[in-house]
Amino acid sequence: GRQASKQAGRQAGNMATEDAKQPLEAEEEARARSSSVTSTGSAKKRKISYVSLTSHPGVGRTNPIPVEWGNPDPIKRGPVVCTGQANARRNAIGAHGGSYCIYRALAIASNALDPDYKPNFTNTQPAAKIGPYAQWGNPDKIVTIDPFGAVVPTIFAKDIEEGVDTRPTIAITKAHIDFPEIKDALREGRLKPDGKILMPDGQVNVTKAAIEPC
Repeated sequence: GRQASKQAGRQAGNMATEDAKQPLEAEEEARARSSSVTSTGSAKKRKISYVSLTSHPGVGRTNPIPVEWGNPDPIKRGPVVCTGQANARRNAIGAHGGSYCIYRALAIASNALDPDYKPNFTNTQPAAKIGPYAQWGNPDKIVTIDPFGAVVPTIFAKDIEEGVDTRPTIAITKAHIDFPEIKDALREGRLKPDGKILMPDGQVNVTKAAIEPC
């Protein structure tokens, strides 16, 4: 009697599992048809049991991409790559996207993002041109950031096309900022608007950069 009950329970559980898989598979197929979810050349997301937040020494291929740090020519210097993708070539420890790597991991773990997804860099060029400067080619002065990080998709377009998972590490944008202190200074006559940087209404036109350390 007990064995028959256990067997019937297992069969019911298996049937429930199969029924639960059907809507999930339908959802996966729908996502596979969406270019915003799947990676280029991938028809269906690859399920994985472990998600790496950052790259680690000794993990992945043993032939890292060469880097001639301090070379003023970024092509000769080479791209900085700290991809977390399995078996991918890298040359740096860390994670592209910094603290946002946790959201990538959660999306992959919930099967909402293809672990092999490659971002689309269309229209991601910096809003303003900065540099290059002489110190960008000095290995003693540039040690924690990639000075060419804002133009990675342009400079290393060929590498990216060939499958190298390098990504921008600097985002340069323009913005209008309101400072109460600036408006007070305008009202009191201590500052005068030039119409270019400081506007008559007290807004300040700025160019800002978000930098991701290597």
